[in-house]
Amino acid sequence: MKERSPRSKEKAWTGKSGRKERPRAEIFKPGGEGNYQFDGLGGVTGKKPAAKPAPKPAKSPSGNDRLASPASQSQALAETMVSSFLDRLTAEARRKGGVLSIDDLQGLEQEFEKKAEALQVVFEKSFEEYVRVREQAVWDQVRSYPFDRMIVKKVSHLFADGKGLLESDDTVSRRILPGFFLALGMMLGSDAVEEYQNKCRKIIDKIRVKKGESFDWQDLYGDQEANQVILDAVISLASHFEDLDKRIVWFTDLINGHLAPFDGKKNKDEAIWTFTGAACLRFLNALFADLRETLSTEGGRLAVSKRYGVDVCVSLADFLRKLEKHGPAGGKNKARP
Repeated sequence: MKERSPRSKEKAWTGKSGRKERPRAEIFKPGGEGNYQFDGLGGVTGKKPAAKPAPKPAKSPSGNDRLASPASQSQALAETMVSSFLDRLTAEARRKGGVLSIDDLQGLEQEFEKKAEALQVVFEKSFEEYVRVREQAVWDQVRSYPFDRMIVKKVSHLFADGKGLLESDDTVSRRILPGFFLALGMMLGSDAVEEYQNKCRKIIDKIRVKKGESFDWQDLYGDQEANQVILDAVISLASHFEDLDKRIVWFTDLINGHLAPFDGKKNKDEAIWTFTGAACLRFLNALFADLRETLSTEGGRLAVSKRYGVDVCVSLADFLRKLEKHGPAGGKNKARP
């Protein structure tokens, strides 16, 4: 039989050290709505701790008094836990003359387990509160510009990244979005855009009444009323593309002049990408795809004629024929690349 390791005979802890006393942890108790209140210093000391005002928790972006992030909150709780354990060990070592054995440490195990269970509850509550605040922030953002999100969804399948952007001259980068939104405002008018936003917000509110917290963007994408709002906007846009060649030049120049800054974190190929005439045609074909599908059936043409008038329906059909002649990949595009 092998001899026992000498390690088991060693003293595991000593309180006799020339080091200065470790700064003790600040103890915070959970309060209402995820807030924490200062409750004194941890550990054992011969001096009565000086009264210290409770620090104000960092404010969240929404302006509510909550911890700013799960990282700062978790760090504070973790440091409190570790310091509390160390202070308890130090106090026990002093009580036993400055030395703790392995048996002494094992005797503290049950006490530490109870502390861990209590802290687990605090961590869970903190995490739940963060998730709740985060979900509310996401919801607020979702509700702010739903029209933008809906209309971008119509072309989002075109987006490519990195090297994929240089493989073909009809690729599209997400960097076009600032210029695209600017173009929408110029063609539709800011008042009309805000009206579309409000209509989509109302639709979202109605969906949320039914879905509650299980609301998902797909619920909005599949909503018939919401898609009618986008079709109304797209039909209004089509009237601005009567001179298709000139409008393509204008559209590409505007977007290239307002590309989102390259953040440097993605593939460098994206930094040199520009919106070409071919990419513009591909984009327009995707943007007006639902309109083309609607006018491809007799029932769709009848619905458009009834809602907008026969003349508008005829003009839309002429525009789509022009767009088709240019080709989805710009095969007959007369606009400069």
